[in-house]
Amino acid sequence: ALPILFTELFGLLELDGIFLDGNLKIGGSIPEDISKLTKLRFIGLDNNNLVGTLPQSLYSMTELRAVDINNNQLAGNLSDAIGNLVNLELLRMENNLLSGPLPSDGLLQLERLGTNPDVLAYLFMVYTISHFIVVCLG
Repeated sequence: ALPILFTELFGLLELDGIFLDGNLKIGGSIPEDISKLTKLRFIGLDNNNLVGTLPQSLYSMTELRAVDINNNQLAGNLSDAIGNLVNLELLRMENNLLSGPLPSDGLLQLERLGTNPDVLAYLFMVYTISHFIVVCLG
């Protein structure tokens, strides 16, 4: 389950990317402690069985450049605090149960919202990722 996996990752202080895409066996919720990964720039958790709401601590992770959480079962309202993610350039959250408007004055820096099918390729094209983890449980 995802919370156990994250507990093991919290000691990797230099980690700047997590890609757990397409692991339909990963369930549970995204833990509040995700913000302990202070250098995290990329979160790829799409095509899993994640449930629950987005942790409030996620909105304080100002180093984030890309968040891909599409195709899960995440629910609840988006917080206005999502506007705090001033470095976020890519945001995918479609095919969830999330609701609420994006803040009108936040996220103006987004280069891609929603339907980019090849997020991972985009990330590797744009950034050099130095410390990342790719996990496939298939």
